[in-house]
Parts: sequence; structure tokens; C-alpha cells
Amino acid sequence: MSVLLRHGVVQCITPPKFELILSSIDTFVKTGKLNKGFETDLRDIQEFYGANIGVTLYEYIRDSTLNTNDTILTSYKKFEKFRGVLDLMSEIFSHDFSKSFVNSIEANSTLKDLVSSGMDAYKRGQSGESTEQDELILSTLALVSKHQTLEFIPFEIELPTSTFDEPKLCDLKVIVENLADDFSQFVGDWKNQMITHLFESFGRMRISELFDIIVDFPESKPALIDLKECLSKVNLDDHLVNTYKASLRKRLLHAGAQTPDIIIQFISTVRSFSIIDQTGRYLKAIMKDITDYLMTREDTIKCLSKMMTEEGGELWEELEDPTVIRTEEEEDEEKPALDSSKPDLIKIFVDMHRGNKDLFINEYKDTLTEKLLKGGFDIEVETRTVELLKIRFGEKALYYCEIMLKDISDSKFINNNINSQLSNEDQLEVKIISRNFWPSSAQETEDVTQHSKLHPSVRDMMDAFQQQYQKLKAPRRLLWQPCLGQIDIIVTIGHSEVPITTNPIDASLLLYFAEDETFTVPKLCELLNISQDVCDKKISHWVKMGLLKMVDQGLYSIQDEYNPDQNETEAVEDSDSNKKGGRQALMRQYDDIVHGMLSTMDSMDASRIHQMLSMVISDPLPTYDYDVQELRVYLQELIEEGVLEIESNMYRLK
Repeated sequence: MSVLLRHGVVQCITPPKFELILSSIDTFVKTGKLNKGFETDLRDIQEFYGANIGVTLYEYIRDSTLNTNDTILTSYKKFEKFRGVLDLMSEIFSHDFSKSFVNSIEANSTLKDLVSSGMDAYKRGQSGESTEQDELILSTLALVSKHQTLEFIPFEIELPTSTFDEPKLCDLKVIVENLADDFSQFVGDWKNQMITHLFESFGRMRISELFDIIVDFPESKPALIDLKECLSKVNLDDHLVNTYKASLRKRLLHAGAQTPDIIIQFISTVRSFSIIDQTGRYLKAIMKDITDYLMTREDTIKCLSKMMTEEGGELWEELEDPTVIRTEEEEDEEKPALDSSKPDLIKIFVDMHRGNKDLFINEYKDTLTEKLLKGGFDIEVETRTVELLKIRFGEKALYYCEIMLKDISDSKFINNNINSQLSNEDQLEVKIISRNFWPSSAQETEDVTQHSKLHPSVRDMMDAFQQQYQKLKAPRRLLWQPCLGQIDIIVTIGHSEVPITTNPIDASLLLYFAEDETFTVPKLCELLNISQDVCDKKISHWVKMGLLKMVDQGLYSIQDEYNPDQNETEAVEDSDSNKKGGRQALMRQYDDIVHGMLSTMDSMDASRIHQMLSMVISDPLPTYDYDVQELRVYLQELIEEGVLEIESNMYRLK
């Protein structure tokens, strides 16, 4: 008996031939054969009861056939088996029971597995390795595609290795398009969806490599252009920003990274992101982490000034390039430094310090002072640098620097004039500076040298120059700064001649030894008018240089033969032999620094690690004053502990 709903009235009836139809279906399930007269019986039922009886019959077939534990392939095999019956019912009862059956399959299983299996089966068929199961999968997939819109595309394609110096995306698009065209015979037109999937997969891969891509800039421009195209097709904005910020924190923004390396990576980041996105929205979200960290570094301004004002420095081309220089009117309008295909890096760094240009100018004045005092009278490069800085920061800001350059230029003229009046033995090169316009670094501040006495031969040369200067520039007089000067001398020891460049006071100490073979420390203190502590340090310096030796307690003389390596080794052994164990133990304070450096640089040799430790260690850690050999002993301890490993003399984290 069946319960039917017809014209709103529930009727309990036993329709003619209905039981025969159900029996025919049961037989078909078991044997795969329909009883004779099945189609005639269906038409009789439709004529007697109308189309609704077809729904009841379909539900009987569905419920007796489909199982919730069936795989999608098993379900579609059953569909294939019943397809003739369902198509016949669809014709007789004017309802697409085949589609209804497919919808029921989708409700009980997922199409993702089918499509994934279909893609694998297709690839095996292309390579001539197709199996009977593959053919069944593909035929089932073709059947599904006639009734369902298959939106998921779980294809995989071999992505390129991590090389960034040539474009990859264009070739990959061709491969995917060809694959989509071939596979369309089974699932229809998936090309656009497959290309979108490629953009997302390739874009995510490039984002995961973005830190290394930027390290390799500008050679990595092709990789950046590929990433730009991906970002224009799919929304990976948040993923890009979050991934790169995480890479910065892990690999750059920590104590193990040198300030110049952080600045260089920041510069490359700005230039790279100007290729990816000229609006600057990504960079604005990223740069704050870097700028905030750089503001905590004491040497940031010094490093920036050096990069900006030294030829070949990372910011030198920015200083030279007139296309990025903004006029005062543009700066008054507060035009963003990032809103450009060629961002103004100098302005970015100035803005990072709240627009305080004086910080950069004052640092450059100290740098210029050092160059002018230690160099000769050729100031062509420095003059050009100051002219470029005037264009960037204004003439008023560089006024003192111009005075400093003029002092050196005038000194050259005065030196030529005075030395022409002196004998060759008395000639000096004297830098005459206007003390009110030079930084304090150009003036002696050490009490130990302000009242020191120089060797008579040096003093005589200075007096001769002073006399000629007073004749030329009366009533002006010179106030000597011997601590800032330097003297070139040649020390003869045995059969060796040792050229030395040092300050006048240290040179005076050696000149006294040229007059007498031995001196006591008190005697040298008296002659030079310096304290015993200062004298001990200066003598110790020349002992380590291999020029002096201690013949008795407090008594020193010139070496018999020049052998600096032997003397330095002996000095180290005498003073440090009883401290080596303790010194090695103290090196464990640098564990985090070494770990951070190797996290950033991947691998480094001992010399490079030694150089970086010498530069980056600051309070509260003690000064790094170890040699490379001591460092190797320390690194070997880390290897034995399983922290590091070494290959081809390169250390890396294990």
C-alpha cells in the first residue's frame, strides 16, 4: 500500500501495477535486468495518478540505492546503472530525475575528490600510463560535468625553483592554459578558474620568498614583476604584509643584524615595493616596523650620513639624482615621499626623524671634519658633496661646512707660501681652521695631551712655521692641536726600516729612543709631561708593534731586530695565559647575538662573525675584544653542543 497526496486529500490506495513496478526495480537492483512491460506499467501509473506518482517512485529508487558511506565513484556507478531507468521516468513523468539523483550524490559526498582524481587520471593518460580505474574516473567525471557545475580546481603544477633573475609566470600561464584546454573535454571551460588558481599559488610562493627576493634586488626585478601581476589578479594583500613583517622580525630586526644591513634592506624594500605597487599602500603598512627599530639604534644617523655622502654609498645616487629632489614649495605641501614610481629615500629617512635635517647635517660635519683633518688638501670630492647637500637641504644648513672647506683651501695657499721660505727639513703641512666654525671633534679635549711636550725636533719645526705665519698674518697666531696631527717617520731597527704614521706625541716618544737606547718610564713622563698611566699605554703600544722591548722592570729600549708577530705573541702569552679559561666562559654572553646573526645571514665564516661582533656589541654586554682563534674555540663549543654546524669553513645553525 502507498500513501499519496493528490488534490490536497490523503488517499490510501493500492495503485494498479505499482507493486509490479517496485518488484521490477528490486529485480533490476539484483540482476541488472528489467521485467518485460516495465515501461507500459509506468505509463499506466502516470495516466492514472499523474506526475506525482513518479516522485514517490524516484524516492524509493534513491533510498534503496544510495548509501551515505558510498564514495563518490560508487555513487556514480549506481547512477550509471540506474540512468536508463531514471531517464525513462524523466520522459514519462516530465521531471529530470537524473539530475535529482546527481544532486543527492553531491549531498552525500564531495566533488573535490572526484575532480582531483580526474586530474591525476588525465595526467597518467597523457603519459601513457592510464589504467582501467582511470578510465572509469574520467567517464564518471564527464558524466558529473553534464549535471553539475564543478567549481573547484585542485590541480597542481610544478612551480619553479627559487631563482629570481628571470620571469616565470608567463611560461606557467601557457602550461596551465594548455592543460585547461585539454582537460575541458571532460569538465568544460575551466581556463579562467585555473589561471586564477595559478596566480594565487604562485603569488603565495613568491610572497614566502619575498625577503630573499628583496635581498637580491635589483637582480630580482623579474620576480617582483611576476608578483605584481599576481597581486593584480587575486587578493593577497593581508598575506603579503603579514608574511613580510614576520620575516623582518625573524631575520632582520634583532641585535644580531648590523645597522647598515638593516638600512640596506630597508632601501631595497622601498625600491622593490615601488615596483609591486606605486601607490605605496603595502610599504606604508610595513615600513613602520623597520623605522621604529632603526630609531632605537644609536648609530642610525651615522650610517645614513655615511651612505648618503660617500661616493658609491647606498644613498649617494639619491643625492645625485635631481629627479627625486623636491622643491621647498613641494615640501611645504607635505607631498608624500612614497607616492611615486621613484620614491625619495632621503626624504623618507628625514621624515623618520620627524623632519629634523640638523641631525644629518651635524653628523656630516663630524664626518667632514675627520676627512679634512686626516686627508690632504685635495677637497674636490668633499666640495661636490657639500654642493649636492646644499641642493637637498638648503645653503643655510651647509654654511659651516663651506667655511670648513674654505679653511682647507686657504691652508693650502698658506702652506705653499710659508714652506717656500723654509728649508726642506723644517717644512710642515698645517691645517689652519677657524675654531668657531668647526665641531668640537676638531679641538683637543684630552687633558693628557693639552700640556704635553713634544720632542725638540718637532717643536723646532712648529716654531719655524709659527714665525713665518705671524709675518704673513700678523697679529694672528696659531694655537697648535698636536693630538689631532700626524707625523710620518721611519724607524730603523737592525736591518729593517719600519715606516710609521702616528700622532706627534707618540712620535716624540720614539724620537727620544733614537737619542738614547734606554729610558725609564718616569724619565719619559718628565720629558713628555704626561702621566705615568698615559706613558704606560703608549709604551705598551710600541712594544706590541715590535719596536720597543722591556729590558728590566720599568726600563725599555729599542728592539734589536724587528719581529712584530713574535712580540705580540709574547705579550699576549705573558698577560693572558692565566685568563684564557675565564675569557672563553665569558664569550657565552654572546650566544644570542651569534644565533641572531646566523638566523639573518644563513651561514658565515669565522672572520665575518668576528668582524660583526666587533661592530655590534654594545651595552649592557661587555666590549668584544677577542681574536679570531678564541672565537673559533667558542664556535667549536657550540658545534659540540649541537647548536651550530660547519661545512666548508662556513658556520650555520643546525
